[in-house]
Amino acid sequence: MKLKHISIVFATTGTIFLYFLSTLVQPCAINLEEISNYDGKQISTIGTVTDYYETQYGNQIITINRNNSTAVVFLEKPMLVEYGDEISVMGQVQKYKEAWEIIVENEKAVKILQKWSNISLPIRYLAQNPVRYLGLNVNITGQIDAVFEEYLQIKDKENNNTLIVFINTNPFLYKGKEVFVLGKFLFDEETFRYFLVVSEDNHGIFLKTEDQF
Repeated sequence: MKLKHISIVFATTGTIFLYFLSTLVQPCAINLEEISNYDGKQISTIGTVTDYYETQYGNQIITINRNNSTAVVFLEKPMLVEYGDEISVMGQVQKYKEAWEIIVENEKAVKILQKWSNISLPIRYLAQNPVRYLGLNVNITGQIDAVFEEYLQIKDKENNNTLIVFINTNPFLYKGKEVFVLGKFLFDEETFRYFLVVSEDNHGIFLKTEDQF
């Protein structure tokens, strides 16, 4: 009888120990700027994709940024991401060549929280945070202010901030039309101006009525 009770005690203790151990290995949810405090530990964090590429060995390297802090995400198998996507990452932190890296063993540990194309920004917000979006895909909402042969100019109706958009002009684009513009946000060092380029398959101009040119 005593042996039976002892077995029950050990079983209960073992269950409690395993539960306690599982809580210890759960990744800590951190802000990206805190990553230097978690070397060798499992973490989860959120960032915006600023760069990505596949290595010659078939791995994928994704650079994420948040609040001016940057980390590199290493994945064994590539996943489909785009510049400007907001993603969550779970993995182990390590330092590699003076940069912080998050090693992800399972691609399911990386999730897209929001596609860049679903985040519509007014031009005034882009003007206030240009460095944050430089080199990224963005979705800008505004009003067409002028149409030229190789580009058009859109403006924010509330405060008249303007942005040049390079695109093959369309005869149905005309002044005064409110649109969404999906393109890459860049900077011209010669003219010291920010601009948008609509040149890729995932770029385009859409009417606010959701009609597409």
